[in-house]
Amino acid sequence: QQQQQQQQPTQSSEGESRASDAELLEAAKLREQRKEAWMKLVIGFLAALLSSISGTGGPLILFPIYLMWKPDKEMKHLVGESGGFALVTVACSAIGAILFGEVDVGMALVFCSVAVVFTVLGGMMMKRMGDSNLKLGIGAVLILVGCTVAVRTSLSLA
Repeated sequence: QQQQQQQQPTQSSEGESRASDAELLEAAKLREQRKEAWMKLVIGFLAALLSSISGTGGPLILFPIYLMWKPDKEMKHLVGESGGFALVTVACSAIGAILFGEVDVGMALVFCSVAVVFTVLGGMMMKRMGDSNLKLGIGAVLILVGCTVAVRTSLSLA
């Protein structure tokens, strides 16, 4: 009987230890999720601010900043996350244009129609491409857009 009584506290201590380990693991996981959420918020704010100031699209600024933070991020996931970023950026830009500027509604409808078609086609291409090819392709497009913006800005200053 004494052996059984001595074994019971040990079993109880092991059970409590497992429970506390699980709680600690869960708490650490929650802290990591919160940290990641805050980092995404900071990156989104910074990228939106710089995109707005520079007049460039979101990915030109968002992708490099995000990839500096998480270089191993899959491009398919990053492209997917950038959709929400782009939606908010475009909606805020549209509101600003309506309130403070002129809006060519006809041109906006054309852009919208073309964007919908090519978003679907781009999604189909992205699904077929591997992550490294997708990263290379997006990188090439971003470099091309960046160079175009730099050249146009330089010419307008001259």
